Amino acid sequence: MMSPDRRSEPSIPPQMDVLLICAPHASAVVAPFAWACGSMGWGPLRWLNNAAANPQLQFGEERLWVLPDDLELVDWVEPLAAHRLPTLLVLPGGPRLHGEAALHQALLKQAGVPLVGLLQVGGDWEPQQRRQENLAWLGNWQPGDRQALALTAPLAILMKQRLRQLDLA
Repeated sequence: MMSPDRRSEPSIPPQMDVLLICAPHASAVVAPFAWACGSMGWGPLRWLNNAAANPQLQFGEERLWVLPDDLELVDWVEPLAAHRLPTLLVLPGGPRLHGEAALHQALLKQAGVPLVGLLQVGGDWEPQQRRQENLAWLGNWQPGDRQALALTAPLAILMKQRLRQLDLA
């Protein structure tokens, strides 16, 4: 995809048919990140809602599925695991970051959801602290920073590596 200024825009990694983006309840980070991804050509977007999960998880043309953070992730883990949807967990930076990250990564892992990784949205990025946590961190993104989403960036490289490691069958 070409941007208006003629630069090449990245698309979602080709080996990934669908990527689900989710976050802890009421975190307010899913929408800005999802819209940024959509504007980079990762879409089209499918916004899930509080209706029954299984009919919404039928594959269509949308490649980027979004679980809004006004829905409880815990209510969706079983259908996500059953459909083997590669999942990116986005979390707001701040004092609760480590606890929220550890809790939600454990929830997804225990349910068998294929986790691509965790992405911190906003806040100060502390790489040494993140490495010590031994969680599946991919990096951070500051709202408004479209360049950080470019698939030539370390985020994209890590996502591709993690996708190759996931068992999506």
